[in-house]
Amino acid sequence: MADKRITDLAVLDSAELDATIDVLAVADVSASETKKVTASALISKALGQVPEDTINGDLIIDGSISGDKLAENSITARELAPNSVNTVHVVDAAITNDKLSGDITNEKLAAGIDGSKLQDASVSSDKLIGGITNDQLVGGITGDKINDGQIGSNHLQGDAVNGQTHVQDRSIPAIKLQQNTLTADEIAPNAIGASELGSGSVDTDALQNNACSTPKYQDASVTDAKLANGIDGAKLQDGSVTNAKLAGGIDGDNLNDVPLSKLPKAPHNTVLAGPQVSGTESPSYRPLVPADLPAATAATAGAVSVPADGGLSVALDGAVRIANSAIAGTSSVVTYDEHGLIKSGRNLEASDLPPAAPGQIGGVKPGDGISISGDGTISQSVTGVVAGEYTKVTVDERGSVTAGKQLEASDIPNLEYSQINGTLDLATLNGQVRSDQIQNDAILKQHLADYSITYIQEGTPSTTSSDNFVGCMWFQESTASLNMWNGNSWMSIGQGRLSAENLRYCGLVDASTGLITAVTQFGVSEGLKVGDAIPVASDERTGAYFVIETAGDQILQTPGESYNPGDWCLCSGAAAGWSRINTLNGGGGGGGATRLNDLIDVNVGSAVTGALLQLQSDSTWQEATLIDCGTF
Repeated sequence: MADKRITDLAVLDSAELDATIDVLAVADVSASETKKVTASALISKALGQVPEDTINGDLIIDGSISGDKLAENSITARELAPNSVNTVHVVDAAITNDKLSGDITNEKLAAGIDGSKLQDASVSSDKLIGGITNDQLVGGITGDKINDGQIGSNHLQGDAVNGQTHVQDRSIPAIKLQQNTLTADEIAPNAIGASELGSGSVDTDALQNNACSTPKYQDASVTDAKLANGIDGAKLQDGSVTNAKLAGGIDGDNLNDVPLSKLPKAPHNTVLAGPQVSGTESPSYRPLVPADLPAATAATAGAVSVPADGGLSVALDGAVRIANSAIAGTSSVVTYDEHGLIKSGRNLEASDLPPAAPGQIGGVKPGDGISISGDGTISQSVTGVVAGEYTKVTVDERGSVTAGKQLEASDIPNLEYSQINGTLDLATLNGQVRSDQIQNDAILKQHLADYSITYIQEGTPSTTSSDNFVGCMWFQESTASLNMWNGNSWMSIGQGRLSAENLRYCGLVDASTGLITAVTQFGVSEGLKVGDAIPVASDERTGAYFVIETAGDQILQTPGESYNPGDWCLCSGAAAGWSRINTLNGGGGGGGATRLNDLIDVNVGSAVTGALLQLQSDSTWQEATLIDCGTF
């Protein structure tokens, strides 16, 4: 879209517009750049900033503005069209008299006007049509509205007079009652007393069955002649029949349980019991005897005997006690009798403990070298030696240290090597070990300290150092060369690095594409072929190199590195990776070598001043101290 104008873009149909997602291009004048805005955000913000009186009413859809969108009191009479307000639009009871123009005619009044709408005393009697019926009366007509003697019996309806409310109290004389019309229902309870009844006026027929209750009888008014035969004994009050009222004696078989109070009084400490010996007799009062009491068993209660030799005693009051007394307390040793009763107690004494025997617990006493404190703590007697670590101690016959000192040279005898355990170091030796004290073949490789026979460093060691000795070696890691000190100089004794790393020419590379253009037999052995990219570096490929055929910087294994024709791309192992060897600026084609011995075709042994290099038949250069120039 960057190469199109807005007018060239496709049209977005309004039906497909998503106002919250689709955006418009807007020029932000303040920032001098074009920005995007959603359609909904643009419209909502723009409508809020429309100047007043700029929107024509014709642009608003008819019927689209609801009442809640209008400001309060904003519609006046001029906004209302003629005949636009109907009855349903007017709130009930909202029109007051002040709002009426002229009078309300009878035709404007609906049927069923509530009487509360009329003013009090505003309707005169000549306004009434016909008379007022009883149903039309609200409430009652007071007596002052009726003239005396105006209401006759013909004016009263049947059952119209309520005796409770319309008849005055005690205004009806008895003569007004019809004969034989007053029943029991009309007579109130307790209304008729003796004064209302004539003598002999109430006969049997006048009384209902069971009509006279007990309170209606006068006290002592019912005589024996009035009682019928067969009175139930339950009608008699308890204790109301005296002996004088009984006819003759009472048969004993007719007696129920006889209470104790009816028995004759008994003497002190006696019981009503049968005979003391076997046989049957009438019970009599007598004291209890042992034979009267059943013997107790393990399951039932009963009488028991307390023998004098049983460890118990019986007091005169019958109390049973333990026949023993002792002073209350806590003792380790107690004395008890055959009944298990403690007779006495005391604390432990030494004689109470048996002497300890091997394998058994018993009492012991301190011997020599042992002390016991007041609380019974057993300790070893102090010998006077100050606590500490000593290499030489004096011990008594009980194994206690009585003196402690440090070892002295005189304490150590001359020892054979076979008697020495462990190892010897400078910290444990005072002085030096002479060579004659060391056996032949006694020093092993683990006895040698690091760097004790060989320097491992880049710089040439000093030739004047006192640490040097003939045969001492120097190893230089960068060139993998090993040298030995001969007393005067450091002589090389190992191969150079390039020879040690087994350089292998594997083929040609186009550096502009990073692809192999030719392979040698070494490249084939590495599994490479024309068109491949240089593989990832590995330890197995260390020493493999390619010669650049076409200049460039597209070799993936050395990103950003520019190559010239003739440069090398050398693998130095998995860790170092591939690197560029600048052969154009190298020394004699040595690929950056700093020593002749670093070249794979040069073999230098012990270089000495004046030594020469001589080409051998295998195309390598070998040092020579003598060159055969032929015969002259």
